[in-house]
Amino acid sequence: MEHLTSLVENGMFPLPRRTINRELPIAPLDNSPDLGSNCTVSRYSSGPRRTTDADVDWGGKRAGPLSVHQTWFTLLRGVSGARIASISGAVTWAEYWNEETTIYVSAHHRCVHYETIARDVLKYVPGPGARVVDYGCGDALSAHQVAAACGHLFLCDGASTVRSRLAARYAGWPNVSIITPEQFEQLDPGTIDTVVINSVVQYLSAAEFARLLAISRDKLSRGGRLVLGDIIPRNLSLLRDAMELFKFAGANGFLLSTATGLLKSCFSTYPRVRREAGILQFNETEILRELKQAGFTAERHPNIGHNAARMTFLAAVENSEEITPPEGRLELAEAGLAGRSQAAGHHRPCAGRQAAGARAAAGPAFAPADYRLSFGVFAGLWLLLSLPWLSGAVTIPYDAKALFQAQLQFLANALHSGQSPLWNPSTFIGVPQIADPQSLIFSPAILLAYLEKIPSFRELDAFVLLILGLGGVATLKFNQDRGWHPAGGVVAAIAFAFGASAAWRMRSSSRYKPCWASWKPRRVSS
Repeated sequence: MEHLTSLVENGMFPLPRRTINRELPIAPLDNSPDLGSNCTVSRYSSGPRRTTDADVDWGGKRAGPLSVHQTWFTLLRGVSGARIASISGAVTWAEYWNEETTIYVSAHHRCVHYETIARDVLKYVPGPGARVVDYGCGDALSAHQVAAACGHLFLCDGASTVRSRLAARYAGWPNVSIITPEQFEQLDPGTIDTVVINSVVQYLSAAEFARLLAISRDKLSRGGRLVLGDIIPRNLSLLRDAMELFKFAGANGFLLSTATGLLKSCFSTYPRVRREAGILQFNETEILRELKQAGFTAERHPNIGHNAARMTFLAAVENSEEITPPEGRLELAEAGLAGRSQAAGHHRPCAGRQAAGARAAAGPAFAPADYRLSFGVFAGLWLLLSLPWLSGAVTIPYDAKALFQAQLQFLANALHSGQSPLWNPSTFIGVPQIADPQSLIFSPAILLAYLEKIPSFRELDAFVLLILGLGGVATLKFNQDRGWHPAGGVVAAIAFAFGASAAWRMRSSSRYKPCWASWKPRRVSS
């Protein structure tokens, strides 16, 4: 390790110069002061936590050259030297949301997220003349849908950069106002019909939350409603949050982006901000008690947004009319949206997806039986075209046998003899088999090696053809999802599985990866 560090310092190991700048105020990771019993209590945790590097005052010391693990951590984070210099400073949630974040894994994720939020919020708009406040609205890409269903929409956010984007986006909407939290407090009492506070509570302190409830109660009119959305239960884990995001991504066609985006978030400032600033969590009984103390009667509703593991509550000022979410508001918004959009001359984000959704809502042009028939036709054609190889009369030649049959046999030998398939001692003085992209270790072929001690030529051929068939089935499912003609889906599936590209590369058994990757979620965006 010391030798590698000297190579980095002497320029023999090429890395960006900024990563070895001696002037960067990085807190030393080695020989750090003994923390001992130096513990503090997290604002929202149930007990003490050990003080971290960010809690220690280093007295303005400047560290020497970055160690190797610091250097590579810097490269993985992909941050600037200035960002590194500020890593020891305190970061609040307000500062975090005022910068670019990694919360959204892609632009498509951001788009469908706000579409989902707007669709759910529409259910709580009491009528076309209602005055609605969306507190902590974020970028609100689809707020025009809510604005079309109400009399006036106040978009309130504490981040100045977010408000700037909102002002530019909704400049043509006369019934949309962009306000700060301070301006929300200055609104006349009893003039707001609905206050929506979605995915905000977790970023407040207990005192800030209680104050926000009191302000919201003051602004609500008689019969007004408070909607608290995306409340995080105490027992909800980060793993469950990730699983809910993967489900949402699978339904909307950004599954791969989600995997890479979550990995990127691990190296962002989010984990540190969450650890240091904390998050506010409630059980259902606790949040109902808080609302009761603030002068509300409330009940739980399905959560706003994609995360069904979190909670939403609809609250009314005590002694007001019965809590009932308005019905039919979604249809009202859809009816008035087009007219208001044209009058405002507003460019709607995700308009292509909304149009596709409208076409899908109109109903499929073909019956399910038509698509089932297309699957049967494809299965018959697949069997007919694959029969020469499945029967063993011929075999897939060249690399399929000269290279990949040997790789498959090595994998089977290792699995059935109890040895590790990650290292190949038979080549040179030994090579890491796990580093070979053609080793088949991380492919479905490992199932064949596990089940069969000596895989035959015909079994490998059948495996390759099966993967090609699965790719064809995925093409048919995509065709069905888009509502296209079943006969066209059969042609596309045959072209995918047995066309020139697949036929030419069939001999390279690892080239079935596009077929395996084609099993993407059915709901792919247009």
